[in-house]
Amino acid sequence: MRAQREDRRRNRQGVPQLRRTGGVACALLATLTLAACGRPVKEEECRTLIERYSELLLKEEEPGANPERVARVQTEARTLAEKDPTFELSTCTKKVSRASYECAMRASNVDAIERCLVF
Repeated sequence: MRAQREDRRRNRQGVPQLRRTGGVACALLATLTLAACGRPVKEEECRTLIERYSELLLKEEEPGANPERVARVQTEARTLAEKDPTFELSTCTKKVSRASYECAMRASNVDAIERCLVF
């Protein structure tokens, strides 16, 4: 245990002031973060996510796939997602958070996208 100061004053008197300033900064940062994360994902972004996923999946399965093949697979995936009720494209905007979407769009492989969307 620390010895008490000789002048009997509290240790670290500057800390409370820093906490107030830090608290304001943290509150501001939290507000900005929530505002960015709170913006809902748009339906077009859900389609873009499907295209990204299908592109990365194809590149893993067929590393030499040409751009025409990638575009064709993306179109097929988008069409299937729009028609297949089990995919639930209509609820994507409610189920996928902004943070998950942005994480998935930065992902470099299918496993990373899935981690972003599941966890």
